Amino acid sequence: MRILARAPNAVVWFGEFVAATAANLKREAERHGIDPARLVFAPKIQRENHCARLSAADMALDTYYHGGGITSVDALWAGVPLLSVAGETPAARMGATLLNAVGMPELLCRDLAEYEERAVAFAANPAAVAALRAKLAANVANAPLFDVPRYTRDLATAFEAMWQNYRAGRPVVPIEVPA
Repeated sequence: MRILARAPNAVVWFGEFVAATAANLKREAERHGIDPARLVFAPKIQRENHCARLSAADMALDTYYHGGGITSVDALWAGVPLLSVAGETPAARMGATLLNAVGMPELLCRDLAEYEERAVAFAANPAAVAALRAKLAANVANAPLFDVPRYTRDLATAFEAMWQNYRAGRPVVPIEVPA
């Protein structure tokens, strides 16, 4: 709500999954002096259409306590830069992992205060967002995050190393797959 208050032309776009959630968020917006119409709820659609629709967004704002997960992956795949802050749990660090895997660690904030400042700054600077989108588009082609053949090879290599370790009777150890 603080970001919306400071970025008067911005809207936040959510997936519409639970009607009560939408009603709660709209009520909170109103309570904070934000026009509830600035919270847009899109119905669930097939993934292909969802990803195409996502590309209309300027930025994706990751959630803190539990990162966006596949929603964040879809946004990046659709060419939408993701702003995130790394939390303290694995679920809260998903955005950081994704941003590093797509070669855009500069979109990772140190804390929620920086996250808010940067979200507001990006809302006021379409040229900066366009530059991020261009970099993301260039990175997607070579990013480990979207290189399925590489992932498959690396996973097979890890499984083989685990199997060899097991067959040799060695204790469980971390497996490193060379880059």
